[in-house]
Amino acid sequence: MFYFINKLQKPNNNLTQKELKKYFPKSRVELLKETLINSEKMLSSNVVFDKELAIKINKTLNSIKSFYTKYYNANSKRKNIIISQLQKKENGKILFLDNRDKFQNESLSDLVKNDSELNKIIANNGILIQKSDPIYRDSDGLRAHFLAPTKYVFGKRIDTFWINVTVIVSMSFILFVSLYFDLLKKGIDWIGVLSTKIGLSKES
Repeated sequence: MFYFINKLQKPNNNLTQKELKKYFPKSRVELLKETLINSEKMLSSNVVFDKELAIKINKTLNSIKSFYTKYYNANSKRKNIIISQLQKKENGKILFLDNRDKFQNESLSDLVKNDSELNKIIANNGILIQKSDPIYRDSDGLRAHFLAPTKYVFGKRIDTFWINVTVIVSMSFILFVSLYFDLLKKGIDWIGVLSTKIGLSKES
């Protein structure tokens, strides 16, 4: 539940302020947030699962589904408007098709969205784990799932690309220094001397 509550606090940058007010007025967002908080408190308490509780949980899940359906529809409408405006320009349709062929790769899209996965959500140790669309799911820390778009480092969310570049540059620098100063050989020699001193090995 906390995942959905945090998501509600983040505005969608793909939508204009006018669209946000139209599709997601503050009253509606606050109402859903309050529903989620109350559901979290209810589930955290030691309540007996019965028909009444099942109905309440189902109602909360339907509220979440309705909210994100509106999210999807609003962004889909926004995308269609952009495409329509592009195609209305001179040679717009040809330009659109050319750009799609240049920048869209169906095989890569299937890979990053994990379309071949039959089980979209799996249960592990009482936790539901999303297997589909990993490219759209942010990580909760530095240790992230495969294809995570961002990583959470020192309280800030950083693009995975820059994290990977930093790791590659750092490893390259460390290897360069170790080769330049012959640190590997010196380390092995030091271990040999130390093991001789403490009696783990004997000099021939």
